[in-house]
Amino acid sequence: MSPRRIVSSIAAMGGALVVAGWYGTLAFPLTGVATPAATESRAQGTQMPRDPRAGVPGPATSREQELKAAIDADPSQRAPWLDLARLQEERGAIVDAEATLRSGIAARSGDRHILLALASFLNRTGEFDKAIATLELAAAQNPGDPSGHQLVATYYWEKAQKDASLSPADKLMYLESGLRATDMALSQRADYVEALTYKNIMLRMKANLVTNAAQREQLLAQAETLRTRAMQLARQRPAANVNGDPAAPPPPPPPPPPSQYYEVDGQQAVRIGGNIPTPTKVQDVRPVYPPAAGDAGVSGTVIIELVLDTQGTVRRSRIVRSIPGLDEAALAAVRQWRFLPTTVDGVVVPVVMTVTMNFTLQ
Repeated sequence: MSPRRIVSSIAAMGGALVVAGWYGTLAFPLTGVATPAATESRAQGTQMPRDPRAGVPGPATSREQELKAAIDADPSQRAPWLDLARLQEERGAIVDAEATLRSGIAARSGDRHILLALASFLNRTGEFDKAIATLELAAAQNPGDPSGHQLVATYYWEKAQKDASLSPADKLMYLESGLRATDMALSQRADYVEALTYKNIMLRMKANLVTNAAQREQLLAQAETLRTRAMQLARQRPAANVNGDPAAPPPPPPPPPPSQYYEVDGQQAVRIGGNIPTPTKVQDVRPVYPPAAGDAGVSGTVIIELVLDTQGTVRRSRIVRSIPGLDEAALAAVRQWRFLPTTVDGVVVPVVMTVTMNFTLQ
C-alpha cells in the first residue's frame, strides 16, 4: 500500500478517542488498562501485531502490579503508563503493552509523549502504517512545531533505508512521503537544519533509484544546495544572526528515562565517576559509516548513554546527542561492545556510562 498523508479525522465516539484515515481506524479507549481477555478480543478484531518473541509471555511481574495500582490511583501521571508498557513488552506481552499505551493516551487526553512511545512500539512490532498514523496525530496536536513533521520524515527515511524487502518502486514511494514531511517542517521553519539534512539524504537516495539521467542530476544538484545550506546554518548556530538577534538554541536533549530504566536484573545501575572506575572495553566494534550519510556530507559526534550489566554486556543504549543519519550506525556498533565487569567494594555492579562516537568524512 502506498504511503500518503495519514490522519483524515479525529473524533470522540463511544467512549473512545477515534482517529480515522486510509489505514483504517485507531481507537484509544477512555478507560483504564484493558484486561487480557479484552485485549485478546480486540487483537482478533483489529489484527494487533503478533508477539515477535518465541513462546508464551511470562506472568506479570510484581513491579507491573505496582504500576497498575498506581495508575488506578492516579491515571493522570505519565510515567506509570510508560513504565508498565515497557515491562510488558520486555516480557513478551505485546498485546498488553499496546493496550496500556493506548489507554494511557486516552487517560491523558492524547498525551504526546505516550503517542510517540506508541509509534515507536508499533514500528518495532512491524505495524509501520499505524506508527505513521500515530506520529501524524502527535504532529497535529502541535501544528506550530515542525519537529513533529520531521519525526514523520525520519520514520519514512528509515523504512526506505533499512527494509530490504522493498522494491525500488516502494522505496521511491516512501522517500516521496518522507520528502513531503520534510517540506511541511521546512514550511514552518525554513532554517530547520535537521529537516534540510534529511531532505538532502533522501534526495540522494531517490537519485540512486531513478532511471532518467537528467532527473538524477537535478536531484543531486538540489541535494547539494540543501547540504551547503545546512552546513552554513550549523556553523551559524552559536553566533548571532544577520539582524543581531541571538541564534536559535540547539534542540534540547531527550528527557531522561524513568528510574526503572537503569534497573538491571533487580539491581540499580550506578553511574561511573568518583570511586566507580570506567569499565575496561574488551571487545570494540567500529561503526559503519552509512553510505547515504557519507554521500550527503553528514558528519559529527554522536553521544550515547550505555547501561552495562554485571557481565559487562551492553543491556540498554540511548542517544543523548543526535546527528541525523548517523544515530543508528552508532547504536549498532556500541551494542556489540563488551567490557570487563565493574566491581565496587568487592561487589560486581551494573553501571551507566556515556560514550562519544565521532564520524569524520575523509
